[in-house]
This record gives sequence, C-alpha cells and structure tokens, in this order.
Amino acid sequence: MTEEQLPATAPAATAPAATSGGGLVLCNVSVASLSFRDVLTAASAAGFDAISILGRSLHRARTREGLSDSDIRAMLDDNGLALTEIEAVGDWLTPPPVDQPAFMNQVLTEAEYLQAGRSLGARTLVATHFGDPVELDQAAEKFAGLCDRAADHGLNVALEAVAWATIGDIGTAWEIARRADRPNAGVLVDAWHHNRGPGAGDAELLRRVPGDRVFAVQLSDAAATPVGPPLEDVRHRLLPGEGSLDLTGLVGILDDAGARAPIGVEVLSAEILAQGPAGAGRILMDALRATLDRARSAPPGR
Repeated sequence: MTEEQLPATAPAATAPAATSGGGLVLCNVSVASLSFRDVLTAASAAGFDAISILGRSLHRARTREGLSDSDIRAMLDDNGLALTEIEAVGDWLTPPPVDQPAFMNQVLTEAEYLQAGRSLGARTLVATHFGDPVELDQAAEKFAGLCDRAADHGLNVALEAVAWATIGDIGTAWEIARRADRPNAGVLVDAWHHNRGPGAGDAELLRRVPGDRVFAVQLSDAAATPVGPPLEDVRHRLLPGEGSLDLTGLVGILDDAGARAPIGVEVLSAEILAQGPAGAGRILMDALRATLDRARSAPPGR
C-alpha cells in the first residue's frame, strides 16, 4: 500500500469498510511480545498493508532494540508497510489512574505520542480515557484541544471506547468527537470492546457514527459468555470467526455507512505466536480475510 492510499485526514466516504479500503492492519496488540523486526516479518509475510504500534512497543524498540524513529520508518518502507495508528494517549483529559494494570500504563506522554506519530508517519493517534467521570462538554472541549494539537502534527485522533474505561461505549465516544467539532476528530471501532462494554453490542449506537469519522476498525471474536470481568475476559479474545460476536453485522453497518477505514485484527494468543512470526501473521491474516469475505457475501440486512 502506498502512502497516498491511506487517508491523512478524515477520509471521504468512497469505499465500504467491508472492502477494507483503508488497508488491512496487523494490530500491535496481537504481536506485542515480539521484537519490532519480528512484527514486520509477521506483517509482510502475511500480506498486511500496515501495522499499528503501541507506545510501550515503540519504547521497547527504541530502548532495547536500539532503533531510532528514522530506523523504524525506513524498516516500514523497506517492507512495504504503512503505520496506521499509534496508541494510546491517556493523559489528554485527566491524569491516568496510578493503580491501573501495568499493561495499561501510559509509557509516553501526549507530547511524545504526537512527536512520534509525526516522525513515524502515522495517520491516526488513538485516545482513551481511564479515571474520574467528566461531563461530556468538558470532555469534548479537551478532545478538541487534543485534535488541534494533533492536526499540527498531521494526525487524526480516534477516540476508542474501552469496555472498562470511563469512556466505555461507542455512543459516548462519538458524542465527544461530534461535540469537539474538528475535522480530524473521530472514533476507533473495536468489535470486542463494543460488544463487551456498556453498549453490549448495541447496533444503534454504531449506526450513529458517520462513516467518514470511523478512523480505524479492530476485529476480534469472543465466547458467548464472558470469562470473568472485562480485564480478565479481554485476554481471551478469539480470532475473528471463532466466537459468537456478530462481526458480519458490525462490518455491514460500517459498510452501509460508507466507512473507509483501515481494518485490523487484534487478539491475544500464545498459541498463535508459537507458530513463529511468519506463521502467526498468516493465521491472523487468514482469519481477517475470511471474516471480510463473509461480510461481503452476506445478504442485505445481514
């Protein structure tokens, strides 16, 4: 995928999400335990168009692997890969809680995320919020400020609703982005969080989001019954197509809205990673493609 094929700002609604007009993405969470070089092997061997990167993975690549941002960008180019999302900034609204799980700790500050997003050529900065509840208008004002600062760095900002977060459903995330009223303000649609969060898979919440404000999509599956509370259950995400979530319906809603967002696969599986980087990448890609194929062939109304 060339750089020109990935939207630099809020994309026009010209291609349905089911066709993955924004490219197929290997989400960093799926391969977060791998070195950056192995992540690239997994993505390129399987034919992904792009990857996302977590702040903690970027920090590790810099400090443990000795890679500069220019090194990382050159390696992406050499492998024919774009960088869609860098995630996730958490100090834009209130300071992050000090007692949150270690894997959620924000390694980079907002300023560092913005600088890294620009230097790495990312398209979208993902934002989340954990902490005390905040009124919608206050959240929207703060989000607008983040979007303005991100625009100075050439970045969209996608607000992600995380099942156990303060902003936990796609309806609230979109309302904040809508009230922010910035051209680079949008949302990230995560199938697992959408189904396990307060909205519990409410299709009407998803239908409220204009297609051109869906900046990223992350697909995974889940069992019909949660495995414990969300923080435990999230570790049991399944490959798309292996669980009970209505991914065809979700992709269909995005399709009908005219979304043209990068669409990725985000699961946690030691068994998959045990197949080696290239093998893991192919397993993840096969599941993603099969899910999109089912969505394309589904009858109207899904």
